[in-house]
Amino acid sequence: MKPISTRAADIYKRVLARHETHAAINVYLAMCYYHLEYFDISSELLATYLATSDGHSNVAKNLLACNTFHLVDGVAAEKSLHLHLPQPLGDTTSRGHALVEHNVVVFRQGDVGLRLWPPLLGTVPEAKLNLALFHIKHDTFEKAFDLLDTFEPAQPIAYILKAIVHMWMGQQQVETNQAHHNITTPTNEHLFLSEKFFETVGAAPSECDTIRGRQAMASMYMLRNEMADYYFAAKSFDVLERVDPDPEFWEAKRGACVGYFHKAVSGKCDATKLVEVLNMLEGSKHNQGKVMARTLRTYCESVHLI
Repeated sequence: MKPISTRAADIYKRVLARHETHAAINVYLAMCYYHLEYFDISSELLATYLATSDGHSNVAKNLLACNTFHLVDGVAAEKSLHLHLPQPLGDTTSRGHALVEHNVVVFRQGDVGLRLWPPLLGTVPEAKLNLALFHIKHDTFEKAFDLLDTFEPAQPIAYILKAIVHMWMGQQQVETNQAHHNITTPTNEHLFLSEKFFETVGAAPSECDTIRGRQAMASMYMLRNEMADYYFAAKSFDVLERVDPDPEFWEAKRGACVGYFHKAVSGKCDATKLVEVLNMLEGSKHNQGKVMARTLRTYCESVHLI
């Protein structure tokens, strides 16, 4: 089944084909593309709408700023709003538009988010996710867990955040059991849920071939202590890196190679595949790959893994 944003986009395009003068539908279509993470297409639609139909639309300007945040950075995004807000944000922030206020905090990398996002939890749905992410980044995982415990995820990022907080809670449970010298390992519901949330993203048809989807699947296999798929992930990202020098492809390839090396250290690998993984690192366009390959190869040879 197509993602809901894709189905909505198809409907809007059919409506536009029949009613070309209904220009505002382009804004809704741009929202669909934004949720599908086609930020450049969304931006083109919004720029045309602002230039030809309604140059004062706050909704279009705000969405265009969000696209700019993903495509460029927060500074450019805030500048595109043409607002004159204080540095840092305070009580004088425009209270008339909660969504803009929320987004400006995001553009400023969560500056004063702990103070300004909580009052918006009942107004802006994304405020809860961003506040949880703020707590995760600041190592206050328990607060992030409390925020997301009863939250029902709908977007991939929400599933991933739920997976992260459950993984943290599960690890706390493991450490508590170890501290009490438990002989038997009780069922860890949190780690089980973390696996399922990661799998939901990694196995989704719309996500399985994306960086985020593959990283989610890799996290699931890590939680299950199943390292076999790292080899195939490394091969996939090696091809992608050679075709497109996107840093994300290198980071994903690096993670997959390290995952396979972890499998090698545990004595569960094929020597031929291990050599192939090391060759992938050596052939990387990043100098870090060559350094990693040299270090790992030396270790593997010293312990007779290859």
